[in-house]
Amino acid sequence: MGSPREKNIRVRRASLRIFLQIFIALTFLFVLFYLISPSLESTGSLAISSEFDESAGLQRYDLSDPNSALIAVHVSKTGGTTLDYILQNKIGEKEPGVADLKADCVLEKWMYFTYRTLPIDQRFNYTTCRIVSAEVDSWTLHKWVAEDEIVPSKERKKHFITMLRDPYARLLSQFDHNTHWEKKKMDFCKSLYDVLDDDSLCVKKLKKVTGNIIDKYRNWQVSNVGDIKHLKETFSFFGITEHFYASICLLYYTFNDSKSFDYLCRDKKVPANRIVPKINAKDKRFNFAELNKSNEDLRNRCKETNNGDFDLYSEAVEVFKSRVRKMEEETGLSGLLDIVR
Repeated sequence: MGSPREKNIRVRRASLRIFLQIFIALTFLFVLFYLISPSLESTGSLAISSEFDESAGLQRYDLSDPNSALIAVHVSKTGGTTLDYILQNKIGEKEPGVADLKADCVLEKWMYFTYRTLPIDQRFNYTTCRIVSAEVDSWTLHKWVAEDEIVPSKERKKHFITMLRDPYARLLSQFDHNTHWEKKKMDFCKSLYDVLDDDSLCVKKLKKVTGNIIDKYRNWQVSNVGDIKHLKETFSFFGITEHFYASICLLYYTFNDSKSFDYLCRDKKVPANRIVPKINAKDKRFNFAELNKSNEDLRNRCKETNNGDFDLYSEAVEVFKSRVRKMEEETGLSGLLDIVR
């Protein structure tokens, strides 16, 4: 049996062995977790957004949750007004648009000029809106709708969407738009060259008037949605103006609006060039864009002053085309990228 002293020694040794076994086990688990945590992040379990992995299947979203919403960042002269129409109306019908959501907080053009005493960030209770659209940058809209900027894609309730356009085409259109609607402010701007030249009389005059006209000629798309990394991490959808038909198909598919997707994209009940009425059409007398669409010297000048937008667009087009091709694989469709609209 042994003496009491020997028993005490045996108990101490047993306790020490148990302690050492527990310590080794905990150390092993700690090391194991440390080693596998990077792989968990790369698979999306702990990632900022699983959609950042473009090799995975398309991320799709269910808008049936009453707390879900579509938040459209309307970038000037990218087709945002037409997108607003599609958000509010089904193709060819006057009833709720994408996934039957009611477009309750779309900031129409007239609202920018009416009731000026009420700031646009107070026009609605944006936290309860189902569809929001405004010519406001994504960072500001995140605050309005009370949503964190970075939310894992599978946990999102507020889904940010936007359209992007070839920067050169957008700048030409922006110039036509401004010379049409803001003639007095643009009196000293005879061409887009003037607006791009920081030392021109045109720019000096524009800096003294109200509004942010100059900003719209300086990497305006990046200013509203960020670079490609930010776009992929924080937006659930983005389309490309030059592929508008494919963009709307991808919009419907991304948000599980199967009825609208089948009607427009699978059954092709409406021709691609008639999916929406002509909206925000410019006065034909202002045709600077048409006259200069092949002006390579002007395009190069635009690249010099808007290199961020050109880089964003180039990368975004590749991501967009990849997503459309995956959608085609999953639906059995083809040729959507061949339709330029």
